[in-house]
Amino acid sequence: MFPRAARIFVGVEVVFGVAYFLLPPSLLRAAAYCVVSLGMVVAVVVGTRRWKPAQPMAWYLIAGGQLLFAIGDAVNYYREWVLKAEIPSPRWPTVLSGLLPRCWPPGCCCWSGGGRRGATRPA
Repeated sequence: MFPRAARIFVGVEVVFGVAYFLLPPSLLRAAAYCVVSLGMVVAVVVGTRRWKPAQPMAWYLIAGGQLLFAIGDAVNYYREWVLKAEIPSPRWPTVLSGLLPRCWPPGCCCWSGGGRRGATRPA
């Protein structure tokens, strides 16, 4: 059976998770989401320390990635509910148009010189 602290932690996470879906869009709902998101970071770090896997760095990187994700969500919720500012949307067509010629297979062939030995990159 899980330790008492683990059962309490899971119970709190479930309560905040259910609350997120039951609350109307508000600052309280955003706080519930952030608690659940940060709870995942705590769970991964505590689990890694407790179970001591052979490669703990991978688990810490997962926790770090989740932490960055949670921070990004918290910043967006802060802008939306506290500052009442519109959340800027990324300009994906602009970003993707810069990446597409290098990532799309025909673009890769052009970028690498078409696979010819001694070919140079376009300027």
